[in-house]
Amino acid sequence: MTLSPEEKLELILASFRGEASMADLCRRAQVPESTFRDWRDRFIAAGTAALHPNKPKVHADWAALTRENGRLKTVVADLSVENLVLK
Repeated sequence: MTLSPEEKLELILASFRGEASMADLCRRAQVPESTFRDWRDRFIAAGTAALHPNKPKVHADWAALTRENGRLKTVVADLSVENLVLK
Protein backbone atom coordinates (compact mmCIF):
# COMPACT_ATOMS: atom_id res chain seq x y z
CA MET A 1 0.00 0.00 0.00
CA THR A 2 1.49 3.33 -1.07
CA LEU A 3 0.64 6.32 1.07
CA SER A 4 0.48 9.87 -0.19
CA PRO A 5 2.64 12.53 1.48
CA GLU A 6 -0.51 13.87 3.14
CA GLU A 7 -1.33 10.45 4.58
CA LYS A 8 2.23 10.06 5.87
CA LEU A 9 2.00 13.51 7.46
CA GLU A 10 -1.28 12.63 9.16
CA LEU A 11 0.27 9.46 10.60
CA ILE A 12 3.27 11.37 11.92
CA LEU A 13 1.11 14.09 13.45
CA ALA A 14 -1.21 11.49 15.00
CA SER A 15 1.81 9.90 16.68
CA PHE A 16 2.99 13.30 17.95
CA ARG A 17 -0.49 14.00 19.35
CA GLY A 18 -0.51 10.61 21.08
CA GLU A 19 -3.74 9.56 19.40
CA ALA A 20 -2.47 5.98 19.14
CA SER A 21 0.73 4.06 19.62
CA MET A 22 3.21 3.85 16.77
CA ALA A 23 2.50 0.13 16.51
CA ASP A 24 -1.25 0.76 16.13
CA LEU A 25 -0.76 3.51 13.56
CA CYS A 26 1.63 1.34 11.54
CA ARG A 27 -0.71 -1.63 11.70
CA ARG A 28 -3.66 0.44 10.47
CA ALA A 29 -1.58 1.99 7.67
CA GLN A 30 0.06 -1.36 6.86
CA VAL A 31 3.60 0.01 7.03
CA PRO A 32 6.57 -1.35 8.97
CA GLU A 33 7.59 0.58 12.07
CA SER A 34 11.07 1.07 10.59
CA THR A 35 9.52 2.84 7.59
CA PHE A 36 7.42 5.02 9.87
CA ARG A 37 10.48 5.94 11.97
CA ASP A 38 12.31 6.91 8.77
CA TRP A 39 9.42 9.18 7.70
CA ARG A 40 9.22 10.70 11.17
CA ASP A 41 12.97 11.34 11.37
CA ARG A 42 13.04 12.97 7.92
CA PHE A 43 10.05 15.10 8.89
CA ILE A 44 11.76 16.27 12.08
CA ALA A 45 15.05 16.95 10.25
CA ALA A 46 13.29 19.04 7.60
CA GLY A 47 11.39 20.96 10.25
CA THR A 48 14.55 21.61 12.23
CA ALA A 49 16.35 22.85 9.10
CA ALA A 50 13.46 25.19 8.35
CA LEU A 51 13.89 26.81 11.77
CA HIS A 52 17.45 27.87 10.91
CA PRO A 53 16.82 30.66 8.38
CA ASN A 54 20.49 31.75 8.22
CA LYS A 55 21.79 28.28 7.57
CA PRO A 56 22.03 27.42 3.86
CA LYS A 57 19.67 24.67 2.82
CA VAL A 58 21.82 21.76 1.69
CA HIS A 59 20.42 18.51 0.43
CA ALA A 60 21.09 15.71 2.91
CA ASP A 61 22.89 13.69 0.25
CA TRP A 62 24.86 16.61 -1.19
CA ALA A 63 28.20 14.84 -0.66
CA ALA A 64 26.95 11.71 -2.41
CA LEU A 65 25.57 13.77 -5.29
CA THR A 66 28.88 15.61 -5.62
CA ARG A 67 30.80 12.31 -5.74
CA GLU A 68 28.41 10.89 -8.33
CA ASN A 69 28.72 14.05 -10.41
CA GLY A 70 32.52 13.73 -10.37
CA ARG A 71 32.31 10.06 -11.33
CA LEU A 72 29.99 10.83 -14.24
CA LYS A 73 32.27 13.62 -15.47
CA THR A 74 35.14 11.13 -15.51
CA VAL A 75 33.05 8.63 -17.46
CA VAL A 76 32.11 11.28 -20.03
CA ALA A 77 35.75 12.36 -20.36
CA ASP A 78 36.89 8.76 -20.84
CA LEU A 79 34.22 8.12 -23.46
CA SER A 80 35.13 11.33 -25.26
CA VAL A 81 38.78 10.26 -25.46
CA GLU A 82 37.81 6.81 -26.73
CA ASN A 83 35.54 8.42 -29.33
CA LEU A 84 38.37 10.64 -30.55
CA VAL A 85 40.72 7.65 -30.79
CA LEU A 86 38.19 5.69 -32.82
CA LYS A 87 37.78 8.57 -35.30
